[in-house]
Amino acid sequence: MSEENLLLGLQLGLLEAVWPAERAVLGMRVCKQLHQQLSQCTVLLAYAGLQPPEEGTLTQDLARLGQARLSVLWAGDSCDMLLRALTKSGCAAGLTSFTLHKDWRASPRNWQLAEALGCCEHLAHLDLANNKIGPEQVASLAGGLGKCKALAHVNLASNGIGGEGAGRLAGALGECKALTHLDLSANQIGKEGIGQLAGVLGECTALVHLDLSRNKSFRGLDNDNADETDAGRLVEVLRKCKALAHLNLGFNGIGTWSGWERLLRALGECQALAHLDLSSNSIQERGARRLADVLGECRALARLDLSSNAMGPNGVLELARVLGACKRLVHLKLASNAIGGGAEGAAAVGAVLREGTTIAHLDLAGNWLRAEGARHLVAVLQGLGDRTALCRLSLSNNWIGEAEAMRLAGELGEGQPEVDWSHNGTNWGFAQFGGW
Repeated sequence: MSEENLLLGLQLGLLEAVWPAERAVLGMRVCKQLHQQLSQCTVLLAYAGLQPPEEGTLTQDLARLGQARLSVLWAGDSCDMLLRALTKSGCAAGLTSFTLHKDWRASPRNWQLAEALGCCEHLAHLDLANNKIGPEQVASLAGGLGKCKALAHVNLASNGIGGEGAGRLAGALGECKALTHLDLSANQIGKEGIGQLAGVLGECTALVHLDLSRNKSFRGLDNDNADETDAGRLVEVLRKCKALAHLNLGFNGIGTWSGWERLLRALGECQALAHLDLSSNSIQERGARRLADVLGECRALARLDLSSNAMGPNGVLELARVLGACKRLVHLKLASNAIGGGAEGAAAVGAVLREGTTIAHLDLAGNWLRAEGARHLVAVLQGLGDRTALCRLSLSNNWIGEAEAMRLAGELGEGQPEVDWSHNGTNWGFAQFGGW
């Protein structure tokens, strides 16, 4: 069999087996002919139709796959029927990847996933993001999740798990020793929930990617007892997870926590950390100064997002002084930090450019920069010449003014970075940059 994978597309209730494309056959009869080859490939079962297949037919079709490795992408109704079919057919044992997009609140009494997961000894990838599972349903999920010993990727983002649900989930995740990627963003976990999770995540020493953003985990903490708070346990997790390369703690109110300095010291020990997102955390000038003290220790750091932290010109200037030590830093986001349009703001952005010569993508959007700051920035760029790696610079949503923006754009000749001047009193400019 020359193809690595066999694609099974489920459309309008019919299974379509494609192997190869010019030999498309309706139904699963082809599986009898390919039974030996199936053991050497991964079968992808994808459904996004409006009319699901009949349960008995689907169960029989899946049973013909035998012990073939199976990857499922289901984006429609009748997910409970699918789960029953997977369990009855015995295919759950061969399931390696499962992605489900559905609002489970529509059928809370028909929960079948826990039973199916209990049979998935080879499941490595589980994506249940944006399903509004809720704290009660996650208790059922946790019962099966702990049996998936091979689980490496778990995405439960935007499910309304809450602190109670996080506590129920914690025990199951502690059994997933192979876990490398975990996304629990936008779940309103709070400080208690993050503490319970942190209690077991420290055992997941293979963890590479951790997203706990948008959980309000550090807001309202008792500043007099920061070392004893549940959120304080996260510091110990960071110290134990030596392989951690991607950490997202955005939108959590970290900057108001008195344990901020302890967290920063732990970040300095994450030698593999390459991507750090601390956006929208009220870090402010004082927090930026503390961050600068440890940032130079993160030698592997390539992407840093500090957007919307009200650091001001002095806070940005503190960060600029250590950028030279971040030899691998390529993407830096400093949007919406109230840098300002005066001399201090101009000095701050100039320092970032001069010290961060490895930065290729720099976001300074929404910082109240005026013409003075923009002129200084362009002069620094011209003076650096080929000594900077900068290729994209966002100056959108500032107060530079149309005439000055057009004049400065003309001064940047060939070989200079591509600059986004949009929304500066102009009706032209490059589109906002995305994806970096």
